[in-house]
Amino acid sequence: MASVGPDVVSARFVRLASSSNLDIGIPPAPANSCQTYPLGAFANADLFAGPVQLLSAGILTLNGPATQLTLSPEPVGSGGLYVAALPSPLAPGTYTVSGSGGAEVGSFGPVNLNVPALLNLTNSLPFGTLVSRQDSLTLTWTGGNPNDVVVIHGRVFSLPSGTTPPYGDLLRFRSHAFICSTTAGTGRFTIPSYVWSTLPAGPLSINVTHMPSADGVARFNAAGLDIGGVFRWINTTAFLDLVLGP
Repeated sequence: MASVGPDVVSARFVRLASSSNLDIGIPPAPANSCQTYPLGAFANADLFAGPVQLLSAGILTLNGPATQLTLSPEPVGSGGLYVAALPSPLAPGTYTVSGSGGAEVGSFGPVNLNVPALLNLTNSLPFGTLVSRQDSLTLTWTGGNPNDVVVIHGRVFSLPSGTTPPYGDLLRFRSHAFICSTTAGTGRFTIPSYVWSTLPAGPLSINVTHMPSADGVARFNAAGLDIGGVFRWINTTAFLDLVLGP
């Protein structure tokens, strides 16, 4: 397992153009199943498709276990993006957010969100681990609420002929990806061999993302919001620099 940087809090309040829609760019996988699909270089999915205007909700205040943060909107294009590093890793407990209100979005909160015991992956997949395309791979974990969502997302990167280690930033290469989903209460998920067999051999990364079900998020309303806001947590464990072999 590897750390991909500090835990962060981020927020966006957006106005969508009539031609825009919500589109994460990743095909959904029904519960307890997997799908594969191609990705281009730097193909990180975005939440929105089409023109988007970022709105200001004034100053946001976040309080929680070992956490007291005040966030101001950072200028991005014609609006603002809220983002800051948490002072310590996300921990179980109750987090509260409030907004002072801004030019486009009114005040709201306090809004309470409960974070459960986070998923603890019990697999050992150190750098360089060889994953066979002929065999299934079972990931196991503890923690989480039984109905929490677990999304397993992996990518095998397509390297140009003659490319040798160290590869540097693998995201600059095209990749073949897979996505699977289940619930935390299962305690495990097996990535079937048919998924690996549809992917080429090469450098592999696997992310296991733990998030609340629809019933586990906190919803709120504020003046200026047509469909309201959602306050939620997401926690990802990354297995990097693996190899998908023959």
